[in-house]
Amino acid sequence: MATAETADSGSTVPTGASSIRKMAPAELPGSSGTTQSMKKTIGHRGVETTTGETTYKKTTSSALKGAIQLGIAHTVGSLSQKAERDVLMQDFVVVESIFFPSEGSNLTPAHHYSDFRFKTYAPIAFRYFREMFGIRPDDYLVSA
Repeated sequence: MATAETADSGSTVPTGASSIRKMAPAELPGSSGTTQSMKKTIGHRGVETTTGETTYKKTTSSALKGAIQLGIAHTVGSLSQKAERDVLMQDFVVVESIFFPSEGSNLTPAHHYSDFRFKTYAPIAFRYFREMFGIRPDDYLVSA
């Protein structure tokens, strides 16, 4: 059986089960005035119980949201350079993948997140649908 983490007593918690991570004695309340911090985990998702910050695979949700918004903005911006045309069947199977290094590149801006790869599925087809329903690119970016 796989284990998610080991508690101080040596017991294990099955993968996918909820658990609370115990902190080291140095992090418990003491004369230094520190407060106890516990983290509740479910699989790869963690929630810091004192701050409410959510993480997924040790990446904060705010960093994930920022990276996704950066990827969407880049995709919508790069679509403006492509000629407008009717959507074709082959447009639905296109998957574009672009790497965003934190220091930036000749295609991507610099950012303060970890390096990541962003995949866009059927960008021409979805641009066509946004246009058909009257959704302007700037309105779409604000909604993301």
